[in-house]
Amino acid sequence: MNSFRNEPKSKSIETVNELLTLMERPTAPLPESIRIRDAVLVLSAKKDAYYTVTSKACSCPSFAFHSRPCKHQRKYFKDSCARNEVPKTECASDSIKPVLIWPSGHSGF
Repeated sequence: MNSFRNEPKSKSIETVNELLTLMERPTAPLPESIRIRDAVLVLSAKKDAYYTVTSKACSCPSFAFHSRPCKHQRKYFKDSCARNEVPKTECASDSIKPVLIWPSGHSGF
């Protein structure tokens, strides 16, 4: 079974305008967010689409790129994101990331 079927999808401005019309809510100016059941539609920074945000996933590019909750999830689902947040390593020596130092002592960056 394809796991992408359950992932939230971004919505076009036209689709959201139709939804707002059906909900009898104003379409101008575009609302920053629209709560629908257990999800929130959030207007993108470019104002060209709405991201679908739930407590477990988001359709924004940041969520797809990182393995932790995005800023939309942290803003609209504070409680559930705090429980699901990936703990950050307190000390660099605890990390499994290799330390890259050249023999001359410089990191090369």
